[in-house]
Amino acid sequence: MVQTFRNLLRRKVRTCLTILGVTAGVLALTLMGAMSEKLNILVEGAAKYYNTRVIVQPRSAGPGDFLGHLLSAHIAEEIRRLPGVDVAFPTAYMLHYEGEEPSPSPGLGFPPLVHGVDARRLAYEKDQYPVVLAAGRLFRPGERGAAMVGADLAGIHKLSLGHTMNVRGRPFRVVGIMERTLAVRDNTVLVPLQDAQELLASALPAPFSHDPYSLASEIEVFPADLANAAEVAEVINHRIKGVRAVPPGETERRFRQSVKIFNVITIGSAVIAVLIAGLSVVNTMAMAISERTCEIGVKKAIGATDAHIAREFLGEAVVLGFIGGVLGLAGGSVMVSLLNHASVSQGVIIFVVTKRLAIIALIFATLLGAGAGLYPAMAAARRNPVEALRAG
Repeated sequence: MVQTFRNLLRRKVRTCLTILGVTAGVLALTLMGAMSEKLNILVEGAAKYYNTRVIVQPRSAGPGDFLGHLLSAHIAEEIRRLPGVDVAFPTAYMLHYEGEEPSPSPGLGFPPLVHGVDARRLAYEKDQYPVVLAAGRLFRPGERGAAMVGADLAGIHKLSLGHTMNVRGRPFRVVGIMERTLAVRDNTVLVPLQDAQELLASALPAPFSHDPYSLASEIEVFPADLANAAEVAEVINHRIKGVRAVPPGETERRFRQSVKIFNVITIGSAVIAVLIAGLSVVNTMAMAISERTCEIGVKKAIGATDAHIAREFLGEAVVLGFIGGVLGLAGGSVMVSLLNHASVSQGVIIFVVTKRLAIIALIFATLLGAGAGLYPAMAAARRNPVEALRAG
């Protein structure tokens, strides 16, 4: 290993430039991969939510579209009486703003959301994706003006238990801080359903807001047996007019299909950048072999085998790839931190560097070095010692 570094340091500038090329490629891979990982985490969170219940939406809403479309909260009572239904709870969603209302941030994250839920739903023991708190308590049935805040939202506004936060012009007391999930909940404030309904009504024209407690964005339906959820959704679609019941799995499939396309585009672009960087490794190794032709001849003349020569040059290529990978991953992680810091004021986290991404980036960079150095190493190993000495 010491000899490998000595060989690389013979041409310091060329070695540094080669490592820089690999670093740039891995940095691009890290950034694109972190964006893809964030989206995958959001989809995983959505899958955990949607796969545990049937979601009833207005027929005009698309899958996963819970903003801007309303239905009657009283439909929950009709649904509860249907066969196969255990419980059904209306829920209300809207965008959350602090102070003046800026435009929602573009990006892969959701803008801050207000989610109005029935306290009885929070206490529903069969919920397989319950609200988990890092601190505080759940709000109680009949309690008003209470809020449970997602980890990101609490961090952005420096909220802790007992603080008062402004939700669309109304004060709410923070009674709970939700555990970090890296999903939509981290950027959400949960409030009692009645409070959310009043906030919804205040944003609607007068003819549509005369009865705020009849407003809902969705109805969450928990089947008595989750295995029969598709049948329950079919019954709801048949019996209840003007709604569309989405069974577990349907929304997830749509999300995952979109994510696959995004992953192919982003990761494909990054891989191309890294492969281009690999050409610099090929060039460096080819030049090193050309410069050390006489040295190769001497080593083979005194007994070095083809395998020894190949390992020497292949080892140098692997080291170039690994060092470039480490620096690229470090640089990408720093850029991710800076970009997230710039976007966090809008309540959006766009990138996540996961352990999986870090391992993949390092392995890919190392294998890239090995692959790029393989042909030059084999070419060096096949050199005839007599011809090599003559060339030197």
